[in-house]
Amino acid sequence: MVNRRSDTRFQENSPFRRFVPVWDQGAPLEPANRQRPSLPSMLAVATALIATSQALSLGAGSSALHAVRVWPAASSARPLPQRSGMAVMSWQAALEMRSLKDMLMEQSVRDQLSQFNMMNDRGSSLWLKSAWEGFMRRRDVETPGQLVRFMDELYGSSTESVFVPSHTMRQGSANNPFLNQVAAGYHCEIEPSKVAVRIMACREQLAADWCEQLAVLASGLAHEHLPHEQRLAGLATRVAFRSMLHDLSLLPSQAGLRSYLATFVEVNGDALGPDGDVEGLLTSLEARPITIIFGSVLVDPPQIVEELRLMRQQVEEAMAAALEDTTAEHLLVKSSFLEACFKASTGTKDRGNDLSWGDSMPGLI
Repeated sequence: MVNRRSDTRFQENSPFRRFVPVWDQGAPLEPANRQRPSLPSMLAVATALIATSQALSLGAGSSALHAVRVWPAASSARPLPQRSGMAVMSWQAALEMRSLKDMLMEQSVRDQLSQFNMMNDRGSSLWLKSAWEGFMRRRDVETPGQLVRFMDELYGSSTESVFVPSHTMRQGSANNPFLNQVAAGYHCEIEPSKVAVRIMACREQLAADWCEQLAVLASGLAHEHLPHEQRLAGLATRVAFRSMLHDLSLLPSQAGLRSYLATFVEVNGDALGPDGDVEGLLTSLEARPITIIFGSVLVDPPQIVEELRLMRQQVEEAMAAALEDTTAEHLLVKSSFLEACFKASTGTKDRGNDLSWGDSMPGLI
């Protein structure tokens, strides 16, 4: 096991310093002055663990765990270290965060389908459902954050005709050859570009609603249950866990703690999904007893949950900021379509002087 004091990558202002044994939280020693933990420090740790065991046996709950924690005088007055901005903003590179816009797109399509059904526009509803399912089958599953391209496809599609079956009363036997077997219904024309405009309006409204909800969640104040709270808080908590595990991977001396958290997330990962209970997950983690693993790493679940909540609040603020450019994304889709129309109408060569490029864009020529 690598000695923490010999780990040159461990810094004094690391946010995970408090997760190490209490005797190692004082001023860092020079390599020449390395020494084993003092006997009073070891006795203090032993006394804390014994008191914790007694509190658990008496059913004192998590409040007793906070009451029996014993810290050295040198570190008791030390304020909680703050995470650096670069560490918190690492969520942008996380694969989970790329699904934020995918979540927004999926919910926008569902909302638009609900609006079509409320207006009894069966033709538009059937066409949009079929187009969306076809796009989901063709998309690259391995590359999240690409669902916004569905609007590009709608803008580049020409008018289509869709058959809408009508419900009629059944007459005679289904196998009677003398009956007219022609399906009853009607045809209607669908303009995909108009459907895309409707989806953009739903998407912009939903993004504004999510920004308001994220602001409430990031404030940390008591509030009523929000419509998409589990979906947003679950994603933010997942990113916070991922960021914490990444930071711990940079500290070889904290491999035990990283393994502890990674196992916890793997076992309880469903609680971070849309149908889970993220607050219940954090509560269960916070109620776990303080323990020392691998003989040297102190695991303090209440402190871990506190750090996760602080990280999650900053991630939620960053998520709200990312949703503010939804209108700009729509303007980019429209401008790209108009540019493609202009190039196709003027015969401008593009994409490696491919003369047949305009033929692949129906409705532009």
